[in-house]
Amino acid sequence: MPSYHLNSDNGLPSDHIYSLMTDRNGYLWICTEKGVVTYTGYECKLFSTVDGLPTDDVWGAVEDLHGRIWLAGISNEVGYILNDKYYKAVLKGISGTISPFSLLRYDSGVIFCSPYINGNHITTICIARHDTVFPFTPTQKMLKMRAEDFQIFESPHIF
Repeated sequence: MPSYHLNSDNGLPSDHIYSLMTDRNGYLWICTEKGVVTYTGYECKLFSTVDGLPTDDVWGAVEDLHGRIWLAGISNEVGYILNDKYYKAVLKGISGTISPFSLLRYDSGVIFCSPYINGNHITTICIARHDTVFPFTPTQKMLKMRAEDFQIFESPHIF
């Protein structure tokens, strides 16, 4: 089987690659310091600030169950690509710089951590459902729970 090398000479905006992922169609998503590229096996398509992304410096991507490709990078917003178009997510109870990391598919959305939500330098877990992102805030009852209070279960919808 012949091999093919993608680089800045033949389709990538940069040779600095942060991460890779494949979507449900088998397309390769390449996160770089100059945007995110989708590679179909035949051609590369670049998504950048020209296409509405809040930053070209895209660190990671994850696909949710609806086929949305959520992007991670430092900015004041978070969003996703669906059908070759970028959509800005609605932020509920979140302001300031968002720096999503550890993006994971969770149920029908995604979950990620951010160290800068609402000006705090405390890592916050955020959950994105549909097109809205919410901070997850544990209740006092949850904080007082002991290990034996947790029920362990397996769910086919996680990851």
